[in-house]
Amino acid sequence: MREDVKEGLKRVRKVPRWVQILKTIYHDYGLKHVCLISILIIYQFIGAGVFYFCEAGFDESKEKIWNMRIAENRTKFVFDIIPLMFNNTDYLFFLTQEQTDEVSAKLHTELKRYEKQLGIKYTDQKIKWDFWNAMLYAQTICTTIGYGHLYPSTVSGRVFTMIYAIFGIPLVLSILDDLGKLLTRCLKTPWWLIKCGCRRMFRYCTKQTMAEIRKLDAEDKRDLDIFDLPIPIAIFIVITWIFVCSATFCIWEHDWDYFVAFYFFFISLSTIGLGDITPTQPKYLLMLFIYIIIGLSLVSMCINLIQAKLERTYDAGRMQELEMEAIGLLAAEAKLPQRRPSSLGIFRSSSSGMSMSREAVQAALANRRRTNKTCQTVLSFPSPTCSNSYICRTVSNSK
Repeated sequence: MREDVKEGLKRVRKVPRWVQILKTIYHDYGLKHVCLISILIIYQFIGAGVFYFCEAGFDESKEKIWNMRIAENRTKFVFDIIPLMFNNTDYLFFLTQEQTDEVSAKLHTELKRYEKQLGIKYTDQKIKWDFWNAMLYAQTICTTIGYGHLYPSTVSGRVFTMIYAIFGIPLVLSILDDLGKLLTRCLKTPWWLIKCGCRRMFRYCTKQTMAEIRKLDAEDKRDLDIFDLPIPIAIFIVITWIFVCSATFCIWEHDWDYFVAFYFFFISLSTIGLGDITPTQPKYLLMLFIYIIIGLSLVSMCINLIQAKLERTYDAGRMQELEMEAIGLLAAEAKLPQRRPSSLGIFRSSSSGMSMSREAVQAALANRRRTNKTCQTVLSFPSPTCSNSYICRTVSNSK
């Protein structure tokens, strides 16, 4: 009976072969990253379609109203200026109705040409809602950049904006986290190779043997999951990415110079999004989104590195404070009056408790030190679970 149960459990627990293959491809061969990016692109297209459906009709009606007002103002201007110029008793020059119509038509034509030369059009007052502008608007919502040059005017568009942001922003944040880890993995291996090469190049300037260097290289290789890229190199990578993207957009956007393109990408990657400069080529918006996503991943990577560095610095300072507190406690204990030992041999006591507590403190502080293999210096890091408890234990032992 037990054997039948065990065989049944084995059949239940056995994972199908295709599931194992799919799991391996998903985790080990980058299918996870492709799936996340594909979901984001599909989400962007869906959002752009919904925004276009909500805002395009209303935008067209507003454009018609705007054009009608311009035509009315133009006609009023023509009707007001003709009597002042021709049918005026001061000049004794009158026009017939037919001549008045001809002059009015001529003035209308010239005013339209004048407005065209000035560039007066509806899209100068407000960006037109087409599909690609809706795509750009959806991208600015998910990335929280928000240029502000395009915004919904209908109730349905504003409601969908809130719903779209609720699901889109966490999706982009998860993708940025995933891409940040992927980029760190791509940068760790070359950096590890550079460190190994530098150790071998400068080993004659140190007292390290090849065995010690190989040991350090092996330890660094085991610690590849811990990202320890120097902050200046990470910042240099971000700046280089901005320069490359700016050069690309100088080719696509003919009205931009290099400084304008660099300014646009800096404002975008810092998520300031002033909206004073926006791309005008809709066919390159998808590439723009890819550039911004990768750039935001690099920026988040730099922020994480700086945060980790600050935490390590704070922990080192906290450990020094704990060391000083422990030394102060030992110094205070040393100044306390001690009891004289008993004269009986078998009951004779000693002050070894004080010396043991000092040795224990020194041993504990030494155990809390670890070697940072990146710079090969000794740094002190506190143990949050045992620092305060150890000091209390030291005080109790000394008492």
